[in-house]
Amino acid sequence: MDVKGRILAVDYGKKNIGLACCDELGLTVQPMQSLPNLGTANLLKKLRAFAGTLGVREIVLGIPFRMNGTRGDAALRMETLMESLRTALKMPITGVDERLSTVEAM
Repeated sequence: MDVKGRILAVDYGKKNIGLACCDELGLTVQPMQSLPNLGTANLLKKLRAFAGTLGVREIVLGIPFRMNGTRGDAALRMETLMESLRTALKMPITGVDERLSTVEAM
């Protein structure tokens, strides 16, 4: 299956929203400038703009599961946000388990 387009990764925080985007082949990932969290409406506006200018085909949103794999309040909020993004952006939005992602990156 030959799917072209970039994947945009979103790390949603209360103060800032981290972003990273892969190349068209999905081989490399580059960090992007983080956004101040000014609410969902502002995030939707920015993600629409990035999707258009970068050719984003999918957005990946980090879901902060608890260490034992259960969903806490933060994970439930991200799942609600994920559904809002799917509805508003009309593109695939995938949630990924972000447990230990900082440790892995180090």
